[in-house]
Amino acid sequence: MKGGGCKEVFVAWEKCVDAHRDAEDGAAFVESCLEQTQALKACMEQHADYYQPMLEAEQEEKEKGATGAEAEAKGVGGGEEAAGVEGVEAAT
Repeated sequence: MKGGGCKEVFVAWEKCVDAHRDAEDGAAFVESCLEQTQALKACMEQHADYYQPMLEAEQEEKEKGATGAEAEAKGVGGGEEAAGVEGVEAAT
């Protein structure tokens, strides 16, 4: 992340996450760093030529999460996978 056009945006996001991750509420950084997360996502999309592999991986995880959540709702397992994806998305 620090090698592409979004280095400064990533560093700002990383500092925010690090500052809030140690809080008593481990999920506090999700809300507190929303602005930085959105800026990072927008920057990555603007520099898609460099960040395309990461953007594709994120999209695949979202699709897996949707599939897992749908299966879980139908009672067909997938719960652990879906829960894992939610944690990754929350951190990103």
